[in-house]
Amino acid sequence: RNVLRQTLVDAVVENGVEIVWETKVFGVERLEGGRMRVVLGGGESDECDLLIAADGSGSKVRAVLRPEDVLEFQKVVAIMGNSRFVDEPPPPANKDWGLMLSGTGTGLFVSPIDVHRVTWCISYLSPEPRATLKQPLGKQEADALLEEALERGKEIPEPFRTYVEATDVDTLQMFNFFDKAPFEHYTESLKGVNVV
Repeated sequence: RNVLRQTLVDAVVENGVEIVWETKVFGVERLEGGRMRVVLGGGESDECDLLIAADGSGSKVRAVLRPEDVLEFQKVVAIMGNSRFVDEPPPPANKDWGLMLSGTGTGLFVSPIDVHRVTWCISYLSPEPRATLKQPLGKQEADALLEEALERGKEIPEPFRTYVEATDVDTLQMFNFFDKAPFEHYTESLKGVNVV
């Protein structure tokens, strides 16, 4: 993932396009002829012929252009973190990614980040969403979340415990799974707007 991201960034920069990092999108306005004005942090804005809205599940762009398009809780909660190892991480996430199901409604996703880091995510069924936990977390909060991850994944064999115990607590978080129904572009609220 990091290599792909760097390859894309390098290609953009080599073609003379400037990337502006750490800029929040606060909204979007329709202009004549299908053009869009993107409202940015600090009161700035930028106009474009084509807008690719890749601003995540809490998309400000979608909220403006498709206010009826709300996210729905999928009855799954997840605890996630990144583990760091001095040497190569234990397999399989040293070279491969994948899912492991426990048979109890709990699942594990693992994937390598680079030669020393692994991301892991333990997910479980829940009738209601929980309060999300994001960084920064206090020590007690982080310790409790790691203990919960280990308890929820107790049916999952090693190296799950090793991954969790090597977690960089600054990457630890808990979130709810949300999704939305797909829709056909260039119909209804997106008609005449150059946005993907």
